[in-house]
Amino acid sequence: MNPVTDQGNPNNRLSQIVMVNEIASILYQVTDFDTALDMILDTVSEYLKYKPVGIWKANNEDGQYDVIKSRDLDESIRGGLSFSLNETINGQTIPASQWMQIDLGHSMLRIGQRPAKKLSAVTTIFLFPINYRDRLMGFLGLFLNKGQRIPDDYDIRLLNIVATQAAPVLFSFETLRKPDQNYESIIAKIIRDRMYEAQLVLSPISFSVFRITPACKFEHTLPLEDAIRTYQKLFHDRLEPLGDLIWLTLDTIFFVYPRADLFQAESICARLHQEVEEAFSGNNSGASFILKYVCLGYPQSGKNATEIINALWFRLFEELSEQHTLDSSAV
Repeated sequence: MNPVTDQGNPNNRLSQIVMVNEIASILYQVTDFDTALDMILDTVSEYLKYKPVGIWKANNEDGQYDVIKSRDLDESIRGGLSFSLNETINGQTIPASQWMQIDLGHSMLRIGQRPAKKLSAVTTIFLFPINYRDRLMGFLGLFLNKGQRIPDDYDIRLLNIVATQAAPVLFSFETLRKPDQNYESIIAKIIRDRMYEAQLVLSPISFSVFRITPACKFEHTLPLEDAIRTYQKLFHDRLEPLGDLIWLTLDTIFFVYPRADLFQAESICARLHQEVEEAFSGNNSGASFILKYVCLGYPQSGKNATEIINALWFRLFEELSEQHTLDSSAV
């Protein structure tokens, strides 16, 4: 089934959403920055079929956003795509929290007050902000030629998901404090960075892994999509302001609680667990989910990132195993 020619098929659309989310489970194990960027660009260009595509990242020296990696973008024009947030692009203000569409008359691009630049046959640019914990890390950008498929609402959602998955990548490699430890995965880098901050200010830090699974059978894809959006919004609203929220897959979520001890982390998880149950109890769709989670505090959870990750997975497997045993005994 071709994701481009069969986009109207709801089963295919759901599979695309699942696929884009599942890419994160591989992406977060990557230990090389360039490889991680390649995976993000390949997702857009090879799977979603949008070319050219590029990733902007802020230059720490002057705050300018430069294209650090691209696919099928003419290298000769990359240098003219740098901008700062106080500039405009073709007269449009650059938003930091929502995507924007920039139409280029006669393929001419003007950034701020600089002379307009000809972008070959490009007629439209789409920019998707890459935000991590309310911090703008960069942008994912599409360059569309005349007659090329314009993203519809569904494509916009997928591209926003890709931008969300790219955020921990840009964050973790930017905050890497020990260049000689490039073998660490992205999650390990985030854990180590947060542990380092906690040690500096002598504050507690805790970690959690969540697994959410359907407790009912979905006959159609639309109710399942609605249910996924519902619990994703719950996680985003409750956890995003508190720490580092990373969606490993559609059903597995990793979270770091800076400045929270184990008791506080357990309380937060228990409240979220209750909210998920309430969100799906008594609704007309009949959807229901089982949410399992484990919390660990540092240093009880381990001395380094690898020990912490292993301990979290082991505890989660124990929880899931207990649930499986209970379900089997009830049959």
